[in-house]
Amino acid sequence: MKRTVTSLIRQAVDVGKSTFRHPEVKGLSQLLKTVKAESVMKQKNEQGVIVVRRTDTVFSAIAQMSNYNVGAALVQDTENPLTGIFTERDYLYKLILEGRNSKATKVEAVMTPNVVTASPNEDLDTCSSIMAKAGKRHIPICDLENEKVQKVYGILSAKDVLKFLAQSIEGKDFEILNETVAGVFDALARESSELCYVNQGAFVFDALATMRDHKVGALFVTKGQEICGIFTERDYLNNLILKGRSSKETKVKDVMNRNVQFIPPNTSVRECLSLMAKHGIQTVPVVPTIGYFIDDSTRNELVGMITSLDIIKFLETE
Repeated sequence: MKRTVTSLIRQAVDVGKSTFRHPEVKGLSQLLKTVKAESVMKQKNEQGVIVVRRTDTVFSAIAQMSNYNVGAALVQDTENPLTGIFTERDYLYKLILEGRNSKATKVEAVMTPNVVTASPNEDLDTCSSIMAKAGKRHIPICDLENEKVQKVYGILSAKDVLKFLAQSIEGKDFEILNETVAGVFDALARESSELCYVNQGAFVFDALATMRDHKVGALFVTKGQEICGIFTERDYLNNLILKGRSSKETKVKDVMNRNVQFIPPNTSVRECLSLMAKHGIQTVPVVPTIGYFIDDSTRNELVGMITSLDIIKFLETE
């Protein structure tokens, strides 16, 4: 019986063969080895590195992140160039759902300390491996000496890796990229979750709780059987917190993004990569549809979210 790339990867995971690497994945790995993290940082840093202080308020930190349209900021103090990282996810889990006030809470109270980092001399293949193993979408790139940070170059994101990969695979034939999104979920032992959506009439606070419970950064929004938008951590910060709205009094429909991108479960990894790179997004709803309407006859099929980190984990088979 013919085995697919997914079944080979899944077999390796099941039997614990940490050294397994399929030839198709090895080819993609070679592409990622051609670029160093420092090179990506130079391109990104033309737009500026987002740095906040431990003693800054959370509100001021998210205002900076919003201005630059980024999901993470480096945290520094006068004695240490890297004391932590502050992300949209930190804000969601450690502040709003615990009832804290963003203007009265310091960054140090909700940031992620003990940060997983990578060297500027590391290639993107190594960096993606670090992300996959640590389960992190953002890793600071910095110089270390005796395990102490000497200089910080910026933050490398999973989106940066996939953007480079999407550009590099054009015109190249990799069978593994023909694998479907459903196959990715299977390889990662991910189950379908019909709770990855929220009705447009729900209150934002309830949507945030659903995102936390399912460890996702976005939900697709429905109006009956119609998919009418997407609600993300970024939408929450930009359209609600920075405008002084209450999450318990504001409905999702008033702050969601109506320009939603979604895909059916049989979409290929190549197509998914292209979509993420084209629109600069890290999370895409996966749901059987007929046009913009959920196909109610296929409720047993895959429903969920695929992220940039999911694809990196799928391609990382060590």
